[in-house]
Amino acid sequence: KNPSTPLIQENMTIKVNGNVAWAYYDQTEPNGNKSWQHRVLEKRNGEWKIVSLISIYHDSSNKEEAKN
Repeated sequence: KNPSTPLIQENMTIKVNGNVAWAYYDQTEPNGNKSWQHRVLEKRNGEWKIVSLISIYHDSSNKEEAKN
């Protein structure tokens, strides 16, 4: 796999309420690792800044066991 391959971000949901926004989506890294991402942003001095970030990685180490 090519390490310069960009991240794949799918199933994105973005909500905005005043100066606060949150986004969540599925992410696949170039190495095949998959995760669920969550961001909370706050608008400060006219710019959006990430104030919270959560990454939950899927356990792909037991792919064969999951098939059985």
